[in-house]
Amino acid sequence: MERSSGRQALDMAAPAVVLVGLLFFLRSASQTPDGLSYALAVRTGQDMFHPHHMIYVPVARAIHLAAGADPLTAALWQNLFWTVVLAFAAWRLAGLVLVGRMARVLAAGALLASRGVMIYSVRVETCLPAMACLALATALAAARPVRSLLRAPALALAVLYHQTNVLFVLPLLVLMAPGPPGAAWSTGKRRAALT
Repeated sequence: MERSSGRQALDMAAPAVVLVGLLFFLRSASQTPDGLSYALAVRTGQDMFHPHHMIYVPVARAIHLAAGADPLTAALWQNLFWTVVLAFAAWRLAGLVLVGRMARVLAAGALLASRGVMIYSVRVETCLPAMACLALATALAAARPVRSLLRAPALALAVLYHQTNVLFVLPLLVLMAPGPPGAAWSTGKRRAALT
């Protein structure tokens, strides 16, 4: 029997809330030199727009000013929000290639339990928000029908969180093209669509 979409959302939201609580409780007491410079920029409002990651510090500063949180906590809240987005995107992407609820849970859980996610979700660093936006853009692009109104902002956020994500634009175009992946490249249809 298929579960309702509300029940599925609750199945995804409950572990995400537990994860955020756990990560907040286990937040890192140490920060990298870059993380400390970001926190200083959040506090002072100076040097906020780094050319490689344009919006990380301004978003953390907005949280800092709106919530009255200290700069490290404001950046942590931003990273924890994007950790939840990453969890939902991983859940959706796992559903495209795996069968069964438990397989999706294990796949998303494996990603969230990885050392990189565990470390960067609790440090003042740009990696996790950038990866979460990229995973969200991928999940939206892989969905049929393609949700074009949501895909572009997700990719734009990924690039603004870290400029290297611009390299993902071409693979994303291939993913969004109609038909099975790789089939149209041999006939030249996708190449023609890109020109």
